[in-house]
Amino acid sequence: MNEQAVQTCLDCEILICVGSSLEVHPAGTLPVKAALSGVYVVQINPFSTPLDKYAHCNLTGKAGKILPLLWQAVWQESNF
Repeated sequence: MNEQAVQTCLDCEILICVGSSLEVHPAGTLPVKAALSGVYVVQINPFSTPLDKYAHCNLTGKAGKILPLLWQAVWQESNF
């Protein structure tokens, strides 16, 4: 696995995982590694994944619906 990718995931404050099954390895292990190292992990997915039990926040639904709402909630803007 690319060490820079791993280190970037471990060094971030928040990791948002959008629409991934996490079944493609080794990249699929990155969100879990990040969560286990203390990174706040948000998962946006219409289906349950192995990340469910590690993510700090599981937003269930389609990314096209959830991401605009998340954007508005955090940045209080409707224009992208």
